[in-house]
Amino acid sequence: AGAASAGVAAGSAGKPGAPSNIAGSGAAAVLQLRATTAPAAASSLRRPTRKVTIAVKLNNNLLETVQDLPQALDMVMEAPLRNCQWLDLSFNRLASIEPALLQLSQLKALYLHKNLIKSLPSVERLRKLPLLISLTTNGNPIEAQKSYRNYVIGALPRLRSLDQSSIIEEESRAAGAWFKAHLKRVKARREKMEEAYLDSLRDG
Repeated sequence: AGAASAGVAAGSAGKPGAPSNIAGSGAAAVLQLRATTAPAAASSLRRPTRKVTIAVKLNNNLLETVQDLPQALDMVMEAPLRNCQWLDLSFNRLASIEPALLQLSQLKALYLHKNLIKSLPSVERLRKLPLLISLTTNGNPIEAQKSYRNYVIGALPRLRSLDQSSIIEEESRAAGAWFKAHLKRVKARREKMEEAYLDSLRDG
């Protein structure tokens, strides 16, 4: 299944809008917030409030891929690659973190819980989202791995919240140290395997 089409929930004048609760209907609810407006003109006539869509809900849609997500969002919101800051893809059937998702470079919050992501190293791809500070990946097969939380926090040091649990500075430092040690262990194992392979070729 491709990315679902999105619907818009407009906010009332002067106030942020709340996302419509239409999860599972095959459409997205899009939250609109008021953007900063230009100062009032000297004539005291106020310009109309300009609203900018910054958040999208696509949870509970049985999505197996988001490869067409940027194009789908382009149909219902202005400049999604620039404006989308909050994205809910929870309770779907996503098995990997696809390149299309990384095009949304302004994302600050990303919900991926209750999907089918099996590769813990694939989380490292989210480093390409420089503003990401809140992430959920619990409820995926990767959560069963013993080093799950240390790995995700260490791989993504800018995170401030994981699985709706705040990351304190002490935990961030400890996870960062663990992750660096982990990378060294992986490198050492790889080099050992390569050396053993070369030895086998010489012996053969």
